[in-house]
Amino acid sequence: MKVIEAQVDREVDPSEAGIMRVEQRQNKAKVSKARITDSYGSANMSDLLGKRKAQELEELDRKNQEIIKKQRRDQIAQRKAKEDSTFRTLYAAWTRCKSGCICALGDGKSCDASKLVYCEYCNQLKKKICNSKSCKDKRAAAESNAMQIEADDDDDDDDDD
Repeated sequence: MKVIEAQVDREVDPSEAGIMRVEQRQNKAKVSKARITDSYGSANMSDLLGKRKAQELEELDRKNQEIIKKQRRDQIAQRKAKEDSTFRTLYAAWTRCKSGCICALGDGKSCDASKLVYCEYCNQLKKKICNSKSCKDKRAAAESNAMQIEADDDDDDDDDD
């Protein structure tokens, strides 16, 4: 019995008993391709390089789209600034020549600004009366109000007699 107790209490080395074989790795720094394929599947089948290139292309596309949007915003801002400056110069010329062109000294030709019509509803200078629906509606409402005021004034004048 003592022999059995001594055998049980004795520490047993697993490699000595043949229970577990421990193989030492030769080169620890190198990661083998077998290890990559074991955890992720075949490197060729999963197309890791293709996926990485696709992500890089998407990132480049995103950056290009941002650059294009910024350029468009800059172009719109430049165009608006140019339109604003041309409107200011045209408006200044129109205010000078709206009742009759004073630009033509000896030529007898009138300037383009005297031919323009100013729309007080959309604040624009145009070649003819503004034809947009909102301006038409506002103009019609203003005309009907003016006609109603005149009619009221005429009625007041008749009552005085």
